[in-house]
Amino acid sequence: LFDGSNNKIAGTEQTVSGSTIVFTPSSALVAAQTGTLNFSVRASFRATVVDNQSIDVTITSVTVASSGSGLAAADGGGATTTSSITNQINVVATKFIFVSPPSSVQKTTNFSLTIKAVDNGPFNNLDLDETGQFDLSAVPTSGAGTLTAGAQSLSPHLVAGTFTWTQLQISGA
Repeated sequence: LFDGSNNKIAGTEQTVSGSTIVFTPSSALVAAQTGTLNFSVRASFRATVVDNQSIDVTITSVTVASSGSGLAAADGGGATTTSSITNQINVVATKFIFVSPPSSVQKTTNFSLTIKAVDNGPFNNLDLDETGQFDLSAVPTSGAGTLTAGAQSLSPHLVAGTFTWTQLQISGA
């Protein structure tokens, strides 16, 4: 949790293993009499994420100190951000990767190749919004050869950040 001035609130960092998180600050969060308390919830992910996934945040309960004046509702007003674009994961592609490319291919035999637009993180998260065009060509290491894609294009547009060729062939001299 971070306060209204973007300062981390001590004692609120949590490791999540399920879908519910309980924040217990090491010191009380105090709102002025008849006032409000602004804070933000931030998350860092240590595994693969899904682009455009919404992270929903709902306050379900608030504990008031016995010396305080209390709240009108047990959930402190029940703030929620369900289906909010504000809390949406946004993967931004910074590179292209080939998924399981063949180590070798036979001339005039179809082979498949998939390309994905991913971020630069360790998990290669897929950018589902990437629809750019990609040009595939072959540079022969020895001799002459031509790359063809059958009924598919060698310059396709990505769909949801990916494209799979299924009719690639190398013809050679």
